[in-house]
Amino acid sequence: MNARFLAIAVALASVSAPAFALADTPASSSVQDSTFDGGAQAQPNRYNMARGAPADEYFGSQHLSILGIRNKIRDVSLKMDVGRPPASNDVMHDMRIVEDAIRDWERHYPADSWLPRIVYALHHVYTSLGSADSTQHAVDVAAWLVAKYPGSREATALRGGAEQSTVADQ
Repeated sequence: MNARFLAIAVALASVSAPAFALADTPASSSVQDSTFDGGAQAQPNRYNMARGAPADEYFGSQHLSILGIRNKIRDVSLKMDVGRPPASNDVMHDMRIVEDAIRDWERHYPADSWLPRIVYALHHVYTSLGSADSTQHAVDVAAWLVAKYPGSREATALRGGAEQSTVADQ
């Protein structure tokens, strides 16, 4: 009975252990669990928690989550696409807040795979507004995207002048 209890406890502990504890550690590639699989090596967890921002972390002066950032950009883009753009000044104010949050997000999680897509979507909003202020922001955001994520699909699309990715594609 004790051996069975121990086996259940070990199984539960392995399921409830945080995934990031095993991520990219030298020991994770040599972990063996002879109790359950006859000594075969366990597969290391490939997701590194330091790479992607969690959905419940908040960025920028207005404390936006990554989903909040994405939703703000998507909402403005959708309104503009259906011909009901909000007032340009309101959009610029909101997008400056979003840009501040994205830059803060990037400081904390520079390798997050969502960043090029989000920066590209922000560029699309600034470009779509067409004012002098938004055009300058679009130029700055384009330079940021190409400098920080030169190999990304979004930077390639921006350099080629084609818009191939939007936040809605995610």
